[in-house]
Parts: sequence; structure tokens; C-alpha cells
Amino acid sequence: MRKILSAVFIMSWLAGGCAGTNQANTEPVSDPVVRVTPGKVSPGMSRQDVIVALGPPMLVTRKSGLDTEFLVYHLPANRQAGGDVVPLYIAIDEGKVSATGSASDFGLE
Repeated sequence: MRKILSAVFIMSWLAGGCAGTNQANTEPVSDPVVRVTPGKVSPGMSRQDVIVALGPPMLVTRKSGLDTEFLVYHLPANRQAGGDVVPLYIAIDEGKVSATGSASDFGLE
């Protein structure tokens, strides 16, 4: 019984962390800014080096029409002023990190 309650609590906690509001971005999309996570991710790193540094991503996605792959991480250190974690998107082009930023930086929202 205790295992079942623990599993239900963990699943509820994980589901709550994924909930949020969808807000439309009306600003034009500009070139993504390379933001480096100190000691973790930097431009030119290989996809495998990112996974070694940060662990497996929460999500791997692509924007329709682009060859860029995005590794998505929910890092505790990447918080907004209100305390919500902002997903970190790491753009991978030809197997290497080309940029990092938020979904809106890449026009993915």
C-alpha cells in the first residue's frame, strides 16, 4: 500500500511540474542568443557531451522544416522570478551545440 501511495504522489508531483499556461508570443523571432551554462554547456560541444554533462533530456524535438534538433532540460537553476522552472532548449546542428535558450528564443511557442 505504501508503495502505491508513493507512486501516486510521485506521478502527481511530476504531472504538476509539467502544467502551465500557453501564452502566445507576438514578438518577432530573432536569432537565438547563445547562453552558456557555466561549466556545463557551450557552443561546439557534441550532443553526447551535453548528455554526459546534464544527463538525458526531458524531451527531444524538432521544429517543422528545420534540421535542428532541440534537447529540452528542466534544470532547477533555470528559474523565473516567480519560481517556475523555465525549460532550457539546446539547439543541436550537425551533432554540435549551436545555441541555447528558451522555446520563445527559437520560435517554438
